[in-house]
Amino acid sequence: MNEFTATNNVERPIAADAERYERKVRRSQLSHLLPVQAYDEDTQLFLLNYVLPDAKNTAEHTHLGFGFCIPPLTGISDQVIAKLEGLLALEAPTNTIVQWFMFASPDLNDYVRRTQILRQAETVTLTTTSAAGAATTDQTHDDKRVFREVFSRKVEQINKAAHSGLTQSLTQRAVDYQLHMFVKVPVLSGGSPMPEEVREAQELRLQFETAIKNTFAGVTQFAHSANSYIRLMQTLLNWQPSAEWRTRSDLYDPATHIRNQIPDFDNICDIDEKGVRVNNRHVRTLSMKRLPRNASLWEMRRLLGSADGARGPNTNVLVSWVCHYPDQGSRRTKLENANRINDHQLKVGFGRLIESIGQKAESYRNLFSSLNEGARLVHVWPAVALFCESEDDAIREASNYVNYAKELTIDLQQDTGLHFPTLLNHLPFCTDPRKSAMDFFGRYRTLTTQHLAELLPAVSEWKGTGTPVLNYFSRNMQPIAIDFWDSPTNYNVAVIAASGGGKSFLMNDVLMNYGGLGTQQWIIDIGRSYKKYAEAVNGDFIAFTNDGNLCVNPFPLIKDWQEESSLIVNLVIAMATQKDRLSDYQTASLREIMTVLWTEIGNEMSVDVVADRCREHEDQRIRDIGVQLFSFTSRGAYGRFFNGVPTLNFGKQVTVLELEELKNQPHLQQVVLLMLMYRVQQEIYLGDRRVRKLIVLDEAWDLLTKGDMAEFMETAYRRIRKYNGSAVTITQSYQDLYRNEAGKAIAANCAFTVFLQQSDDVVKALANADNVSLDDWALETLKGIHIVQGQYSEAFWKTPFGQGVARLVVPRFEQLLYSTKGEEAEGIERLCRSGLSTVDAVNRYMEMEAESRASAERVRRAS
Repeated sequence: MNEFTATNNVERPIAADAERYERKVRRSQLSHLLPVQAYDEDTQLFLLNYVLPDAKNTAEHTHLGFGFCIPPLTGISDQVIAKLEGLLALEAPTNTIVQWFMFASPDLNDYVRRTQILRQAETVTLTTTSAAGAATTDQTHDDKRVFREVFSRKVEQINKAAHSGLTQSLTQRAVDYQLHMFVKVPVLSGGSPMPEEVREAQELRLQFETAIKNTFAGVTQFAHSANSYIRLMQTLLNWQPSAEWRTRSDLYDPATHIRNQIPDFDNICDIDEKGVRVNNRHVRTLSMKRLPRNASLWEMRRLLGSADGARGPNTNVLVSWVCHYPDQGSRRTKLENANRINDHQLKVGFGRLIESIGQKAESYRNLFSSLNEGARLVHVWPAVALFCESEDDAIREASNYVNYAKELTIDLQQDTGLHFPTLLNHLPFCTDPRKSAMDFFGRYRTLTTQHLAELLPAVSEWKGTGTPVLNYFSRNMQPIAIDFWDSPTNYNVAVIAASGGGKSFLMNDVLMNYGGLGTQQWIIDIGRSYKKYAEAVNGDFIAFTNDGNLCVNPFPLIKDWQEESSLIVNLVIAMATQKDRLSDYQTASLREIMTVLWTEIGNEMSVDVVADRCREHEDQRIRDIGVQLFSFTSRGAYGRFFNGVPTLNFGKQVTVLELEELKNQPHLQQVVLLMLMYRVQQEIYLGDRRVRKLIVLDEAWDLLTKGDMAEFMETAYRRIRKYNGSAVTITQSYQDLYRNEAGKAIAANCAFTVFLQQSDDVVKALANADNVSLDDWALETLKGIHIVQGQYSEAFWKTPFGQGVARLVVPRFEQLLYSTKGEEAEGIERLCRSGLSTVDAVNRYMEMEAESRASAERVRRAS
């Protein structure tokens, strides 16, 4: 946080200069006002020539430029601010202009395209070698229909979001918050740049690129090319539905000046003192009358919208800072002279009469202190542009935004009569470099790069991990892309989901999206939460019952004792213990006995054989293990589940394993759970490593808290990643993960943690927990995580790629697909019984809902 007051850089020009400048702008074609002529791929430099009518091609107008697109910061630290200060203080030629701007872009094409590419293959054939023998899973075209339908609805939703609100409570358009930085340096030789000027510009570009990579570490930046620059400019100026950028990706023609490739031929630009109309967008610009005394990057982020998404612009917004680097020596000399005059006035007593003299003295002290620490002087012009759908919207949005900025202690005023020149000067590379133009506007302020570092529009909302397998929105409608497999460590996930927090919709959406990619899925559940999902995608729903004939004997499935012994031994330990742990001696002896048995009889080993060998041991402690295993032998109550030929076969892409019926036998339920996890692991290990595997463990947390499960769980979770697998563990409380060693093992091996709605008491407990690495901002954000029934649900994601709030807005098709509400579920089931497929039944139900709404509207109007 820096406190400072900026000083005026220029004096207001005479009226004749203003009239002449405006006249030049108004009578020019739009393309003639854009300076970018050409781009060189070898040097990655743009050639710029700012040519207004009757302007001469002088060194004042010719520049070399370069630019970068930078994923915005989502977190701030003193270290980041220090790096920003260093980036801004890079040595650049006098009269270099650097522009930073954050644009809430309507261009979601790349997000949609990447989402579609992931799902291009309509059918996926999964061939797995079953642990119980050779088995082939052939996922047919019809089985994929639900996945395709859900995906189609998802793309429709994203495209709709770019043009209108998604729900009654989410009226803001979806936007992509893009941070760009453009630099242009004057060509002093005049005309075409000399080789040494090109080389110096290249060196400066490399310095900026290096500093950007260092400052914005962990994210992918790219240098602007001709094509990316044209695309950005077209999204700023071509708003019509037929705009070229909406349908084409390759926009650059090397044979034509770049500036002539930006406005579409049907581009309409009307200018009056009230504002600008660019195609079907009414633009209002606002400039800061004075800079805020207390600077903060977080406050600048709020110009894009409040943290809760409730306040801020309800339209596409551009926040821009034009920064002009003057001659450092001469400018400092002028400021020192002005400071001496101000000090003299203060000493002779004028400060008591004129308050501003004292304020200027404080401002100068801050400024020179910053310069003495190595900062550089810079002239800045901060401005905001609002792109609105109608004149009424523009009036309303501008007024609301001015009031909203006041809440942030930022004084914004509309550029009445100068909306178009202001917009033009804040377009990339388009700042008029002439001193006469800077004098005309009178909006530049002087400050240091140290102060500027906390005023940049460099922070926005979290965008996710990068790959759009899971599609969400931020609170200010930034599309979020998440993929567990983006993680550089492991792909495991811990979901903290209190009752009623939206867990069912979140997990069904996760499973559906990964299912659409052909991911093999196993869900172990207690409570039948995933029965509808299994039925919808033609998966297997397998319920364990006391009178069933399922056998999960682990011993015939063992392939590599050296690799699997730890899991198998821990399975047997779970059979022998319920609450108490075996001693280290007992565990070591049991491991030795089972290793000897494997050497002797291999896969013929059984619980009976292990129990008998333990009972034959000379040590009573080992004989006790044999007695404790009785229930799981062929003579015991649970023996039929664990003796004989394994009958559990995974023949579908999706398998739900339900343990609800065993809830009255918790010991058996726990062992079956562990056996299923081992069985699934066998499928994962023996399957095609190119195919992703996902195992979900839900509503079974208590089963993992009994006995000594830590080694089993840690081994299982570590091994899953090696075979392209992800494990998702769902629990109601974060504290559950740290109540025992098994939970700690899982928590330590989860790269992702997802918090759904939490009570205030839980958040307070998290704040005091030693094992939770959540900063103050995250804890405060957790308090506001909520769900709006029928609209959206929120989750706080903590990932290797940052953290943030993601809103899941489920299309109506998915809502009905997973719905357990009586009327909806019965209606769809009735349609299915009539012969319709699941997809057709849900679509028909949606048609019936639309017909019912239309009928009700007709009745309302008639009355």
